[in-house]
Amino acid sequence: MHCFDSKDNQTFWQGVKGRYQAAFNADLLILLTRPYIGVHILDAGAGDGSLLETLKQKTNNNTIRAIDIAPKHPEIEQGDLTNLPYENNTFDTIFCSEVIEHITPETTEKVFKEFQRVLKPAGHLIITTPFDEDLSLNMITCPSCKLRFHRWGHQQSFTENDFATLATQHTFTPKHIFPVKFSRIRRFKFLGRLFLSSQWWINRMRRAKGKRNLIMVAQNKK
Repeated sequence: MHCFDSKDNQTFWQGVKGRYQAAFNADLLILLTRPYIGVHILDAGAGDGSLLETLKQKTNNNTIRAIDIAPKHPEIEQGDLTNLPYENNTFDTIFCSEVIEHITPETTEKVFKEFQRVLKPAGHLIITTPFDEDLSLNMITCPSCKLRFHRWGHQQSFTENDFATLATQHTFTPKHIFPVKFSRIRRFKFLGRLFLSSQWWINRMRRAKGKRNLIMVAQNKK
């Protein structure tokens, strides 16, 4: 598998013209994580700004910053998640939606250290990623150089246990880790957040067929 460095990632995302995957479910992500959204928010890996815009619409008097290696929105700062241009203890909440699967384990270590640094004590990190993805299903080979790589640049796949381990290794306390099928969340969102985050519903999502996503809410222990 090809391992993107920061320059490779920037080049890859500069060439992406379509809508980012996280854009389709921004409103549902906010619905499911509403109790953990503080006043000062960072959208890390903000892409086309869909989550940023949805946060602006659904929160009041919040300060929202956004950063991406290849921003596609005028309010998103250009920058690398391994070296965030913010002071220590700046944010109450960090969103990192559909990003972590695009970076290597080595880069993930650096990114988590930066998240821990810029989050306030007891602040919350909210991460989403494809759930238990079989990376081999989307591997392709360049006809010129014969290099094999994932068509969307995915480098890692995560389960609930993977997220729990990742959080505890980086001084975060996992509060909620659960799979979701966003198409079902959208269909039944009228039932409300408490129902959609209930253990009964989560167990149904674990058994659901087809594409699912994994959400983690973790609290900074520093």
